[in-house]
Amino acid sequence: QEIPGLLSLMDLVVHTSYHEGGPRVLPQMLLMGKPVICYATGLAAELIRPGVNGEIVESLDSDSLIAAFRKVVVGYEKYRENCLRGIPQIAEECGEQRMIADTVSLYKKLLGSF
Repeated sequence: QEIPGLLSLMDLVVHTSYHEGGPRVLPQMLLMGKPVICYATGLAAELIRPGVNGEIVESLDSDSLIAAFRKVVVGYEKYRENCLRGIPQIAEECGEQRMIADTVSLYKKLLGSF
């Protein structure tokens, strides 16, 4: 119950996991209008538009991560404005009903292949 309040205190998120399929923190932060910096894993390519609402770090070295962080911090207002404008799209793409429908569709597809 405390997580939304804690997330709201952040200006951006740097998500450093590189073995995660669908980290919920990415859409959660975008829905709060906060830029995201993350590695190219899971949902990142579907949600993060580099130079617009965050940055995707392709290599797993700290120098690349730091460079992405600096880029977002320097252009923070632009990233933040883009995130705020993108909230309706993220809400549609990552909303509960959409996620349920996508999961049901995947299971039906997988079960139909047996």
